[in-house]
Amino acid sequence: MEKELIALAAEYIRDSGLLLPNVLEDFNAGKINCSEEPYGALYWATKEQIETIQKIEQSGHLKVWHIIKGTYEMSDGDLWSLETYLVVFSEYKKKKLTDGTFLVHAYARNLSWGVNEYGDVLIQPNNGGLKRLI
Repeated sequence: MEKELIALAAEYIRDSGLLLPNVLEDFNAGKINCSEEPYGALYWATKEQIETIQKIEQSGHLKVWHIIKGTYEMSDGDLWSLETYLVVFSEYKKKKLTDGTFLVHAYARNLSWGVNEYGDVLIQPNNGGLKRLI
């Protein structure tokens, strides 16, 4: 199961539009990269993010392949700071839309309110990194 998830995650990294070749090399070496919005700046996951990754992956059914961190304006005007952990699992396949965006599964860690959830998110390439659209 683990090898299947790693191979699937590597495929997602290659297809997603992450431009720097080191992102896949880092993943293969056990390091996860994070894209910081709004400009797509890439850096390695922090200690706190690694702890979150370990919690997400502890069941053995999910593999985190990238993190997107940003602040988003909600419909009521509130600003929420989120870390979006992009995950793969064997039963789910990403969907590439005609405009070049991808619908992928994710764990959203809400840093503003502490309410976390799994769901699908829309992502697109962003200056070598990724950004979350919804």
